[in-house]
Amino acid sequence: MSFDQLIQQINENNKEQRDRGTAFEYLVQAYLKHEPLYKNMYSDVWMLSEVPESESIPKKDTGVDLVAKKFTGELVAIQAKFYDHRIQKSDIDSYLGELGKGYYAEGLIVSTTDDWGENAEQAIIGLTKPLSRIGLSDLRHSQIDWDFFSFDRKEKIKVKAVKQPRGYQKEVIAKCLGTLQRK
Repeated sequence: MSFDQLIQQINENNKEQRDRGTAFEYLVQAYLKHEPLYKNMYSDVWMLSEVPESESIPKKDTGVDLVAKKFTGELVAIQAKFYDHRIQKSDIDSYLGELGKGYYAEGLIVSTTDDWGENAEQAIIGLTKPLSRIGLSDLRHSQIDWDFFSFDRKEKIKVKAVKQPRGYQKEVIAKCLGTLQRK
């Protein structure tokens, strides 16, 4: 199953947009816990309602859907956008307001679109905290093997095998390293 088929499955299995959004939040949580880049960045990724009390994060949904804890201890406010249309500034206003709170060190918006309106783009320029984005193309080209993902077993994720250099590539790499070591 491709990532696009997972999106289709979310749409088919959930009649309400709110339920689609929640399903996508679980998919984002699985992605952040298992995609190698983020797995090495975050020690924990929680749904907002599951954030431990010790983190002192309000559980009221005012734009933040998930919270990640970096290995440094810093908290990341995550918004998951399950959209099939352009993201507008009004779609992220409440999230940006919440991101400004003192308990978050940075932000992340994960969306099922790469299409951002001009005002939304302008709203994230010059923020006092770093904000990253993961869009549809990033999710489609993930190291996660989406063929094995299931909403029934979200924690059982398979990551694609790391590509290994071919024989002739290994020879070139070895020669380059040998040359560099002699210098």
